[in-house]
Amino acid sequence: MTNEAEYDNVKSMVENLHMGVVKHLEGKPGIFKIDQVEKRPVERPVIIAWEQRNTTLLPEDLKSFFMTTDGFHLTWSVKMENGPLPVGRLHINGIGHFVRLNPPTDTVPSVAPSLCDLDFDSDDESADEPSKPKFSGGFRLFELDNCDNYGRVCVVYREPKQSCGELTSEIWFLDRGMNWHYLASSFTDYFRLMIMHLGLPHWQYAFTDMGVPPQAKQWFHMYAPTRLEIDINTPRNMQGISSAGVGSKQVFDPTKVFKSKSEKKKVTGVGATNPSPSSQNSNQNRSTKKAPVSSARSVGSSGSKPLSQSSSSNSLVKSSR
Repeated sequence: MTNEAEYDNVKSMVENLHMGVVKHLEGKPGIFKIDQVEKRPVERPVIIAWEQRNTTLLPEDLKSFFMTTDGFHLTWSVKMENGPLPVGRLHINGIGHFVRLNPPTDTVPSVAPSLCDLDFDSDDESADEPSKPKFSGGFRLFELDNCDNYGRVCVVYREPKQSCGELTSEIWFLDRGMNWHYLASSFTDYFRLMIMHLGLPHWQYAFTDMGVPPQAKQWFHMYAPTRLEIDINTPRNMQGISSAGVGSKQVFDPTKVFKSKSEKKKVTGVGATNPSPSSQNSNQNRSTKKAPVSSARSVGSSGSKPLSQSSSSNSLVKSSR
């Protein structure tokens, strides 16, 4: 049995990771059924047996998690006219289902294709993103979540290049096209990502080049719009490196992206009140022009009165005489 003091300390750590998510979901409109499966902690001899059987040491944060609860499973549904519709799923495999993704194969050669045949990509390790896992040589892959068969979340152990080094672990997502996508540098960071995304369907695809499917994006707009905006505006190669958002982010200015027709009309109106220099010159030229003359007889050469008026006045004088 585990020590009570140690158990309480580890339990408080895990509760701090997902504390408040149930209350947050209860405050959302339409969510009415939240189910969380309570699981007993894993005893230390079971963990030691797993490590010996797989010749791999569990990461300290994942080991503490198993010593608190043998996995994690929380689901929530939305109330519809035809009944409850399951939407959210937050899941971590128990230690009994935390199995190796590519178990050692027999030495007998086979003509059938295997996962190792997919390891044809070149190693593209860079400063921004670690090199992608492979199904053969230098990597140990353990399934953390089967994601309802739309992908797999795996703990990837990267064997050191030097014989005296230690194994390092990371969290990666394997999509249905058998492509790897980096999620987090530790189990704790991945757990926080899962909580922040509320277990929405296909949320792991936010860290891929494909992005979240349109149908799942509708649920994001309803229950996690801020998280969706962060995922969209964060560069793909920087999304899963740190939950704090390391790297540059694209600045989102809604006033530039979403402009209504009325706002555009106002902009043109302002331009009319403040015309450009060329338009000012053209207006000045128009103002200096004389009014068009309807007839050459209407105006004298010296600017005198019209001829029609002078002739009429002479006729009046003659008549008075």
